[in-house]
Amino acid sequence: MGKAIKSLDILKFISAISIIGLHCFRFNIATYDYWYICANRFGVPCFFIISSFLLFRKKLKWENIILFIKRIAKLYLFWFIATIPLTIYSRFIANHTLSLEEKIINFIHTTIWSASFSGSWYLMALIQGVLIIFFLKKYLPNSLIIFISLLIYFIPCIAASYNFLFTENSYITKFISLFTTIIFRPYHCFPAGLIYISIGMCIAENYYKIISNMSYKKGIFLILTSISLWFIENYYIYEASNGFRADSDAFFSLIPLSTSLILITLYLNTKISINFNTCLIREMSTIMYFSQFAFIFILSKLQRINVLPISNITLYLLVIFSTIILTYILRSLRTKYNIFKYAF
Repeated sequence: MGKAIKSLDILKFISAISIIGLHCFRFNIATYDYWYICANRFGVPCFFIISSFLLFRKKLKWENIILFIKRIAKLYLFWFIATIPLTIYSRFIANHTLSLEEKIINFIHTTIWSASFSGSWYLMALIQGVLIIFFLKKYLPNSLIIFISLLIYFIPCIAASYNFLFTENSYITKFISLFTTIIFRPYHCFPAGLIYISIGMCIAENYYKIISNMSYKKGIFLILTSISLWFIENYYIYEASNGFRADSDAFFSLIPLSTSLILITLYLNTKISINFNTCLIREMSTIMYFSQFAFIFILSKLQRINVLPISNITLYLLVIFSTIILTYILRSLRTKYNIFKYAF
């Protein structure tokens, strides 16, 4: 399993495009917005599973975990510095509700538990989740780790998608409120990623067994079943919440949906010959994820003041195009300046 899995690079690229769509593309019609956003939520879970799979398919030892964390930390630091003007504006200048001292404390707090710059919660949740899973592996079987991770996933699911089931004075609402105060929104920190990291680990450790038992029919069945579950759950939430759903970052059917996408992608890698180097789109997906927010901020500002009178779909395409151009620029700079290798 040392060879690169090209199909995963392609899925990661598709996931990055879907994530950009979540952040900048709107139909301006509530119903369409709802289904479009729910349909594109597979991106970040796939990121988690792919990262975990690639880590845990190697020999499980502390040295590999440290190397992984160092790599993520360098990626984090590069994009923290690269996006610092946007971070300063959004976290300190545009925020008028807090004093400067409160802004600094809030920034330190969210940096530790979730995000310092836009999108960085994924990296922090990945590091924290990998460490948790690594230590649980010392004492617990995979089945119990999956079970615990699933129980923890109830927290972000309730906070994001099932908040409407509980009154303000219920113990669950109070617990989530306390969790948010002490740590952060549950669907934007490690509880949202732990189940997907666990799944990635289990797939990595059972890779050959899974592939040998997979077929096109089973793959199609998994995809269709997971899409059906996704539709049923989100239709129920849409009808039952009456617009009071807090967010759509976490819901239960995302687990089978993202897992089935990973499994069929891994299977296709053994059946279809991919005759091009996917390194470029792998790197492009990373650049897309971290640079999108700056491009969305600039282009949407110009759109709102009619300097750039474009539709939302044009905005979406421009952001994708801008991130692709940036990828080529950074790849070119990497050949001259070693520091730019940390952008990928």
